[in-house]
Amino acid sequence: MARNKQASRRTVQATADGYENFVARVGMQTPNQHSASTYRANFTSRNRMLVEWSYRSSWLIGEAVDAIPDDMTRKGIRITSEIDAKDRGTLEAQLDQLQIWDALNDVLKWSRLYGGAVGFIMIEGQAPMTPLRLETIGEGKFKGILPLDRWMINPVLT
Repeated sequence: MARNKQASRRTVQATADGYENFVARVGMQTPNQHSASTYRANFTSRNRMLVEWSYRSSWLIGEAVDAIPDDMTRKGIRITSEIDAKDRGTLEAQLDQLQIWDALNDVLKWSRLYGGAVGFIMIEGQAPMTPLRLETIGEGKFKGILPLDRWMINPVLT
């Protein structure tokens, strides 16, 4: 009984072993192969060719890049507004005809692969340098979405 009371009064103290083997270079404060190890900055995403080769040659990297965008754009959207069913069908047909889901899928994939991408909205007669004015967009003027990766937008890092 007395022994149990003494055991419960003990405090826990952190200990560290002092094992060292200088011949094998193992132990505390012993220089070994890992004592000089460090991490260095590795800007892989700045090497476009390496990123592309990795994506094209490795199924694992390809799947990591493609899985989420494919899942996001696989079924498109379900229009639940109170518009006429005929108009809804026309809108869905236009989304398919202009390949909007394929373009958005590419934008998402390129964004994940290259670290950035843009879906450029193409409108006939609209200069890309000017602000978009909705009143200037006529029927049939929307031509789709052009996926551009970060290297197409800004090809240099300086």
